[in-house]
Order: sequence, then structure tokens, then C-alpha cells
Amino acid sequence: MFFIQYSTQRIVLSAIIQIFILFSMNITSTHYLLKHLYSEAEPTEKLAIEDALANNWHLRESYNSWQELLGRLNEAKVSPSQKSVNNVLKYSLNTTFEASH
Repeated sequence: MFFIQYSTQRIVLSAIIQIFILFSMNITSTHYLLKHLYSEAEPTEKLAIEDALANNWHLRESYNSWQELLGRLNEAKVSPSQKSVNNVLKYSLNTTFEASH
């Protein structure tokens, strides 16, 4: 009996915390979606975001779009132009380094 009562209280408390987090952090904000995508969300934020994604179709579509964009960015092969490399090398040759004593 104690276990059932404890589990129920824990579930209710968890739900209350998630609702509070949703309202206090404006879950529809892109900031929190990106934090979740980059695995930078706090554990409580993560729970709230996952719950919101499961229950909000529009938010889920936005999240999927960001996820697809992030995947494309990670696959992009970008290199600086030779002119940029030469400018950095030229700057480094013309800059003196003073050792601190």
C-alpha cells in the first residue's frame, strides 16, 4: 500500500512540476527546442519538452524542421577560401608576440 501511495504522489508531483516548467519557460520557444536538440536542456526541461512534443503537433513539426536543418548543417562540408587562409597567414606573420614576464 505504501508503494502505491508513494508512486501516485510522485507521479502527481512530477506532473505539477512539468506544468510549472511549461508555463515558466514558454515551451514553444525556439530556444528550448534548440537546447533539447543539442542535449543541453536540464533534466526537468528535457521532461517538459518531451511531454510538450508528444502533445503538441505544431511544436513537434517545428522540432522536426530544426532537427532536419541541424542534420544538414552537420553534413555540410565547408572550407575557407584560399584568400581567407592567406589573410590569416599574412596577419599572423605581421603580428608580434610579446611574452609576458
